[in-house]
Amino acid sequence: MKKAKIILSVVATLLVLILPFLSVVTFIMATPPQYSASFTGALNEKYDRLYSIKENKIVVVGGSSVAFGLDSAALEEYTGMPVVNFGLYAALGTKLMLDLSEDGIKKGDVVVIAPELDPQTLSMYFNSRTTLEALDDDYSMMLDVGFDNWFNLFGGMWSFAGDKLALMLSDVPPVPDVRYNSANINEYGDYSGERKENVMAYWYDKNTPINLTPDMLGDGFSEFADYLNGYITRLKLKGAEVYFSFCPMNEMALTVGTTAESKAALVELLKESINCEFISDIDDYILEAGYFFDTNFHLNDAGVKVRTARLAKDLKLSSFAVTGGIIPDEPHAPALPGADILYMGYDENEKYFTYELIDEGTYKGAYAISGLSELGKTQTELTVPVGAEGLQVIFAYEGAFSGGVVKRLNITADTNLEQFMNGAFSDSGINQIYFYSKTFSLIVPPADFVGADLKNLKVHIPEGMNESGLYEWSQRGLDFVYDVKVKSEV
Repeated sequence: MKKAKIILSVVATLLVLILPFLSVVTFIMATPPQYSASFTGALNEKYDRLYSIKENKIVVVGGSSVAFGLDSAALEEYTGMPVVNFGLYAALGTKLMLDLSEDGIKKGDVVVIAPELDPQTLSMYFNSRTTLEALDDDYSMMLDVGFDNWFNLFGGMWSFAGDKLALMLSDVPPVPDVRYNSANINEYGDYSGERKENVMAYWYDKNTPINLTPDMLGDGFSEFADYLNGYITRLKLKGAEVYFSFCPMNEMALTVGTTAESKAALVELLKESINCEFISDIDDYILEAGYFFDTNFHLNDAGVKVRTARLAKDLKLSSFAVTGGIIPDEPHAPALPGADILYMGYDENEKYFTYELIDEGTYKGAYAISGLSELGKTQTELTVPVGAEGLQVIFAYEGAFSGGVVKRLNITADTNLEQFMNGAFSDSGINQIYFYSKTFSLIVPPADFVGADLKNLKVHIPEGMNESGLYEWSQRGLDFVYDVKVKSEV
């Protein structure tokens, strides 16, 4: 009798622990998807294309530099094989893209691995929250998520369920990012939104320099290389061909330490660590700034044509014989744009800041916030000015908000701000950032928010804005609050 009571007690305890979790899982999977319009919402269509093509195909695996870097229809024409663009978003991690693609690759397929050359993408990085958003349209993909990541995935379901419920109950439907949304991904998996020219304020993103030296490979690279080699081995045993190619890189973003010798050393280390043929020359994928769009790895229309043509040539020279149409000459890089920097008006907020003239890039001669004025140092709440002294305010430089008592920072709907530079929040104590525009995601955040009150930092954004559509902002691990009205209040 005592033994039976013990068993019943254990069963009851397990039910108490398991039933809430099962309820959360059931809710997440049984309710309508809420992230379909976001950038991650395009993953299921890429997955479906990969698994639905029966003939031999070319699969390019990587991050957003693949999504923004291929004309798959043209690559099909040049190679004579159907193409699957299986790159989407660095926040998903390269490992997830490897896991999701493996079972969809068979004998005779050609796989090109082309992640960004960055410590995160060349590691075992896994983001459960972003992955759950990407799975929301088709949870059958979860069966191909690496089992080693299931614990993290299940752990993230509690907060994800709450956010999904909040979106379902909201009176305002989710609004995708202007650029980063699933509608801008075509049937091949390519980004198809408008991108005629370089829109970066400096023509490259200073917050994310590209360091092509062996030191770029982080502590997680060795484990990642082992995992990647297992993936490569299994695909080769199936009879697939596997190659490594380089991602496109903005030459203006290269660090001072990047030299011909450092590049050669990096490539040699990669070749020693990764057990497949390297079909590309790294220098062929370091391109002029005029070929890029909005990050140091995302190409514009002309850049896509160049990268696609070079990859097609690499494949045709590889050990796998591909045939197809003639590859056309590469287009010239579009001219780097300039912009009107004048501000015809007066913004009462200009008196709270000090300024420095921008000395290069699209907005040369405009203003950047360099610090707080003596009056600004006494304010607990500040609003970024649209302009100052007849010039637009474009950047917030390192130390822009330091030395005062400011806690809340407002950015109005008519802002001209393009980018927070690294260190902009140093020694600031800011713990509330209020955006009053649905296009705020076009403002580039710093690589980190060191100096802000990170423990309490909340980013208030327009109701209905979908966190997964905020691209760079959503990679910073910030706490978003969806309670700001679209109409400006400041």
